[in-house]
Amino acid sequence: MFAGTILVSLRVTKILKALSFAVEALDLNAQISAAIKRGEAIPNIQMYGMHGQAIEAEKIGTRLLIAGFSMQVIGVAFNVMSFLV
Repeated sequence: MFAGTILVSLRVTKILKALSFAVEALDLNAQISAAIKRGEAIPNIQMYGMHGQAIEAEKIGTRLLIAGFSMQVIGVAFNVMSFLV
């Protein structure tokens, strides 16, 4: 049951890390676009591919969620069986 809880928390951590990375990249792109529109001499560096990062994190997170809940169910089942034996 403990391992299932750890996997569920890893899922949340993985997805939050990918989403925060995507938000930081979006903010950086907005800052660069605003600086270019103001006429500041700044290199045109745009970050892209954040959607792919978020999708990949969600796929891994879904696997971790399923594995975590499965382990929690197995842990509870073993706990119930220990009372019956």
